[in-house]
Amino acid sequence: MELFRSGGWYRAVRIPAIAAVGDVVVALAVGRLRNSDHGPSDLLIRRSADGGATWSRSQVLERGWWRTTDNPTVVVDGRGRIHLFFQVGYRRLFQRTSMDAGVTWRARIDRTEVVGWGRVAPGPGTGARLVDGRLVVPVWGSSGRGSQTTTIVSDDDGETWTAGEVVTRAFGSTSEATVAATPDGGAVMSVRQSEVPSRIVSWSADGVSWSKAVAVEELYEPVCHAALVAVGDRVAFVNPDSRDAPRTLSGGRGPRENLTLRWSSDGGRTWGSRVVVDPGPSAYTSAASSGDGVHLLWEHGMRHGSWYWPTGIQYVRV
Repeated sequence: MELFRSGGWYRAVRIPAIAAVGDVVVALAVGRLRNSDHGPSDLLIRRSADGGATWSRSQVLERGWWRTTDNPTVVVDGRGRIHLFFQVGYRRLFQRTSMDAGVTWRARIDRTEVVGWGRVAPGPGTGARLVDGRLVVPVWGSSGRGSQTTTIVSDDDGETWTAGEVVTRAFGSTSEATVAATPDGGAVMSVRQSEVPSRIVSWSADGVSWSKAVAVEELYEPVCHAALVAVGDRVAFVNPDSRDAPRTLSGGRGPRENLTLRWSSDGGRTWGSRVVVDPGPSAYTSAASSGDGVHLLWEHGMRHGSWYWPTGIQYVRV
C-alpha cells in the first residue's frame, strides 16, 4: 500500500519513520520541494487506527518554511507517548511529543545542546525503549572533520535527555543509524558507512556505552539507511540487500533494490535466512513491532532513472 507519493508540490517524498501504539500506526515522511538532502522540506504524517488496514489523509506535521526539515526519528515510551525527533538545516535537533498516539503534538523543544555538535541529525527512522524503560535515540553529525554516531538517552519518558558515547569507528566516518532493544536488557545499533560492503554493528548494555563497531558480513551494505527493530525476543533487520546485483554504482556497490527482511534470535550477533519484501528499487526503510510481526515503511520505485528519487513510500505489515 502506497502512503506517500512523489510528484506535485513535493518533487520527492523520502525518509520514512513509523511507530506503533497498540492498534494505532503512525507513518511519517519528508516532503521535499526539490529532490535534495539540503533543500526545503516539510514533515508529513498519516495515521491508522486499525493496525494499518486504513489510513487518514496525508497532513503536514512540521512545516519547514523553505528550510531543510528532515530525518524524522520516533520512539515510543512506556506510557504509549510518541517522541519525534528531527533536524532543521543539519544545525538544530528538535523534539515533539504526542500524548494521544499521533492525533495532536506538543510544541517542539530544541535538544541541540544535548549533543553539542555543529552539525547534527537523528536516526532517521526509529529509536528504542530498553527493558528497563530507558529511551535510546541514535544521532549522527560532526564537530569537525568527518561524521560520527552516538545516542541520546532518557530515563524519564522523554522529559530530559543526556548524550551517550560516540561509537568507536574502525571504518572511517559513520552516519545514519538505527537501534533496537535486545532481550538481555541492552541494545544493538546498525550503522551506515561506506568503507566496507557490510553493515557495521555495535552493542551496548545500557544504550550509552557502545562496543567497538564490527562489520557483519551477513548484512550487506549498499550505502543506504536500514531498519532495525525488536519483536519479542527477536530482532528484525531490513534493508536493500543487492549483493547479487551488478555493481553499477560508484564505489563498486550494488543498486538500492531487493528490500530484504532478516531475523536474529541472539541480539543481532547472527542472522537467519533472507525474506524478500520488495525485489524492485527500494531504499530507506523504517520498522515498528506489530506484536509478532513488523510494520514496514520504505522508499520504493524510481523516478527519472535515479536510485535516489523514489516513486513513493510503501507500507506493509509482515
